[in-house]
Amino acid sequence: MKKFLQCDLRFSRKLGYSSLLLIFAALFLGTINRTSQAAIVFTDNFNDGSINMSLWKFGVLTRASTGFDSQVSVTESNGRRTITQLGKTGGANYNGYVSVQRLNITGGFASVRVEQKASFTAETIFSIGIDSNNFYRFRGRGTTLYLETVINGSLSSTSIKSTSDPRFWRFRHNPSTNAIVFETSANSTSWEVRRTVARSIDISN
Repeated sequence: MKKFLQCDLRFSRKLGYSSLLLIFAALFLGTINRTSQAAIVFTDNFNDGSINMSLWKFGVLTRASTGFDSQVSVTESNGRRTITQLGKTGGANYNGYVSVQRLNITGGFASVRVEQKASFTAETIFSIGIDSNNFYRFRGRGTTLYLETVINGSLSSTSIKSTSDPRFWRFRHNPSTNAIVFETSANSTSWEVRRTVARSIDISN
């Protein structure tokens, strides 16, 4: 995949909130071997105080490039990557990380721990994909977690309503059925399947 992993946040269109909105802690890409042990091939625990330019670049994946706003603060500290929304502003204002590398998720998975999801009308996004017209996405907004696919610009979506957010989000490729599985977990050990879709885009590069 050309642009593989992204974590980003959309900010409120109306009121300016100054509180911390989102914390990501630890992101993993791995493969699962025959003994069900994960071999991590791409990871970042966000503990070095700055963006690792060999892994990431600032940007957006599942939104138009015009939505990218470098004024949106993205920082790393104490093993957490934090995105803080702007003050009063209009329009769509996004920032986040997009992987530099092309990665292969065949028979593998990508997961993230979300310490704090965005509130109000802001959105928390974790996605894998090629471009803004071809991707798989977790999108949290308010008390709803959307599980979405966009193939050739066409959106398909289901949602989960919950007052308590699952802490871990994961995409997993099931090679036996050639499907992409959306999963959530409270502890990263026991995973619950939330949605399964046929693989419709190239995930090998």
